[in-house]
Formats: sequence, C-alpha cells, structure tokens
Amino acid sequence: MEDDLPRGALPRTGVVAPADRGDDDFLGVVGRAVHDLRNPLAVIEGWAGELVAVVRDGAVPAPHLAQLAERILGAAEEASSLVDALLADAAVRAREPAIERVDLTVLAHAVVASLPGPAQVQVLEVGVVPGDQVLLRRLLANLLDNALKYVAPGTLPEVTISGKPVEEGVCVSVADRGIGIPPGAHQRIFGDFERATSEKPGTGLGLSICRRIAEQHGGRICARDRDDGHRGAVFELTVPAWNPNAPAHPDLPGPDREGREP
Repeated sequence: MEDDLPRGALPRTGVVAPADRGDDDFLGVVGRAVHDLRNPLAVIEGWAGELVAVVRDGAVPAPHLAQLAERILGAAEEASSLVDALLADAAVRAREPAIERVDLTVLAHAVVASLPGPAQVQVLEVGVVPGDQVLLRRLLANLLDNALKYVAPGTLPEVTISGKPVEEGVCVSVADRGIGIPPGAHQRIFGDFERATSEKPGTGLGLSICRRIAEQHGGRICARDRDDGHRGAVFELTVPAWNPNAPAHPDLPGPDREGREP
C-alpha cells in the first residue's frame, strides 16, 4: 500500500481535505523521526562493531555470534518500521483523494483477508461512503493492526467491525477485546508519535495517519472504552454517507463547517 501520491485537496467531492498547516508540520514529524532513528542506528553501530571485534579475535562461540546478530537485526527492523511509517504518513499527506462510491463492508472483508496472523475478526454491515479506497483501506488496516497488537500475551485477538447511520453520515466501529486504553490517553494517541503504552512495539504514527485520513474525508475519529462490560477499546470513524441522488460534485461540509457554505 505504499503508493505514489501527489499532493492536493478535494474541493468539490463531499470529501474535504483539512486546512493546510504548511510544510512546518511535516518537517516537525520528519525531525522527530530522524531523532527516533538515532537510537536503533546507534544500537546497530555498537553491536556491529562488537561483532567485528570478536570475529577478528577468532574462536568465537556460535551462540554469542547469534546473539549479536539478533540484536543487530532487531534494531534494523525497528529502524525499518519507522521509515515505513514515515513514508506512509508522507503518502497520506500528499495524496489527492480519488473519490468514488466505497462499500466499507466489502473493503473491511478485503483487509481482514490480508491479515498476516491468526485473529477472530467479525465484519458486520458497515456502510457505503464517498471516499478514496486506498486511503480508507489504509485507515481500516491501521485500526486492525492496532487491535491485533494490543492484546494480552497468548490471547487470540477478537475484533468486530460494524457501522450504523448517524446524523453526520456513517459511524464505523472497530471494537476489540484487548488490553484497553490507559486513562487519559484516548485523545493523545491520535497525535504524531504517540502510543498508548511503550510495552508494545510501534512507531506512534498509525493512529495519527488514521486521524489525517478521517479529516481528508470530512470526518473525525475517536477512541473510547467498551461499554458492554468487556475489557477492550472501540475506535469510531464518522464520515459522510454516500448519497446516490446528490450532484456529481457536491460541496459538502467538513467536520467543522456544520453544513454552512463558506
């Protein structure tokens, strides 16, 4: 899903790009990413240096070589994940959404079918919206990845994807039975490089990308605790619904315009 995505906005399609905060916003993200890359790169440099030294000394036990190699590989994977997340963030920022009718039920099934590991995911009726399939697929994939990651060790992830009509359009719900969200973190986790906990791997960009995509579609995204007595979290995306009777290029409102023309 790493697409070549030209920068642009959507003025007349019912999907509105957020206000352009200029290059400084993205430069800030890049600067933070470069800072965060220093740690895994320093680990790679340090352990690679030790590996060279012990090999030169000769007669190195194989388990010690394997341990050094695993540490180097782990740091390299951490750096690679951060670079991938940064590229995905840049792609979302730059993409001019190609708006069409998107059946989110079909799209959710496609995302679930591509999951790499075992999980119990139930897809109910979600809804139909005007949107960019590439971006919405990225959003659903990020939410699912998040739900599969934040579970107790040895637990099979359980996730339900559903939707319901609301006044603003369609509310898409991704509900998990994981470890939940720490108190006070429900809004913070949508910021750049923010994570619910440092005990789980991640870059802290997945949910901020979801927020950005929601804004590009004239919607919003939030997180809350489950209210059915089970432990876990619910992520809710609210976006305009597809209207087959609307003009081909309606100028529909974004999340802060309350239906008024500018």
